[in-house]
Amino acid sequence: VYSAAGERQRGQTVGKRLLGIRVRSLDGGPPTWGQVLLRNLARVADFWPVSVAGVQMPYLVALVASTFTRRRQRIGDILGRTVVRRHVPLACRALVLASTSPRRRELLEKTGLRFRVEDPSVIEAFLPGLSPEETVMRLAQDKGMAVARRLGGLEVVIAADTLVALGPERLGKPRDREEARAMLQRLSGTTHRVLTAVVMFDRATGQRLARVDSTEVVMRNITPWEIEAYVASGEADGKAG
Repeated sequence: VYSAAGERQRGQTVGKRLLGIRVRSLDGGPPTWGQVLLRNLARVADFWPVSVAGVQMPYLVALVASTFTRRRQRIGDILGRTVVRRHVPLACRALVLASTSPRRRELLEKTGLRFRVEDPSVIEAFLPGLSPEETVMRLAQDKGMAVARRLGGLEVVIAADTLVALGPERLGKPRDREEARAMLQRLSGTTHRVLTAVVMFDRATGQRLARVDSTEVVMRNITPWEIEAYVASGEADGKAG
């Protein structure tokens, strides 16, 4: 009764709190009394002894259920509509950068964190009807999810995307130097915005953090000669806007 009452009020039992395991309901709040009751009654299925080759295995059902469910849930947790999440310290986790950009790798290296790089292999296409902010966030999420789906551990995945917004117009990476030249001509003498979306996926808890930063950039009128020299230098290659 004490354990059930504690779980009802905080979504957390004392034993799980001491073990660093957090419990919440699927809607994010504490479980209802009915969910707590069903979850505890269904625990019988988790510990029911199953005979395998003459050997009694009391945890076989729980093991099979946690192996084949997305959130590693047991039968009691699934029927009680609760999510059990194990808290793993960040120091014990693998950090994955879902980007092959050398600039983003350099920025993350400056933090002193250890990480590895995974290529998201996502086609960066602009969907119609989305604002520049929605577009850059969608692309960052697509990159992060593409890598997160391939991983099977407790990794933390970081993904990002950048584009330039000239009013409602969205400028991404130029396909070639001819398009880079046309972009610079459109941006010359304008005030435009540089948008960067950063998304962080925590595979252990299922949490997602997302943010879009916007910076106004004022560009003076640049001459055709300056545009040609900049494009010829190769510095525009692979950079949004």
